[in-house]
Amino acid sequence: METRKKCVCALGLLLILFALGSFISTKETRAALPAEPENTLTIMAELSWPEGPPLRCDMVRLSFGNTNSNYQLGAAEVFQISGLPRSGEVLLSVLDQQKRPLGTMTLSLSEGAVIDAVTGEDGIGHIMLRKDTEVLPLSFSLTDSGSIRCGLWLTKPGFTEQQWYK
Repeated sequence: METRKKCVCALGLLLILFALGSFISTKETRAALPAEPENTLTIMAELSWPEGPPLRCDMVRLSFGNTNSNYQLGAAEVFQISGLPRSGEVLLSVLDQQKRPLGTMTLSLSEGAVIDAVTGEDGIGHIMLRKDTEVLPLSFSLTDSGSIRCGLWLTKPGFTEQQWYK
């Protein structure tokens, strides 16, 4: 009888260790997974002056949460940035060669039934995207006062043919 109790206890202990091991390894695997693609956004954007000519600047800085990311532009008129949050606030700064801000704008991102990007009277860029939106073409215009205006980049070649736009 005592041998049977020892076997049952040993078997119970093995089951507990197995269950703990499965829980721990599952937890580590999930933590190591990359962010889900539907949880991030890519923007493709153009920078211009209000009159229309392209804006030549050295760098764009995006800040959200504890993240500050600088994107070198050089002579590029169009830039693409991936891994942005789909909701919340992002601070956009356009910088000169000395990394001084030429202009800044807060972008307020949210999900909704339509795709839209407008600059509110408060100077905040309100950007709404649908749940299935992965890439969003935006147009930013820097004013002489240093404020930035934003909108959808409707003249981007192929924009209206994209499935997510319809």
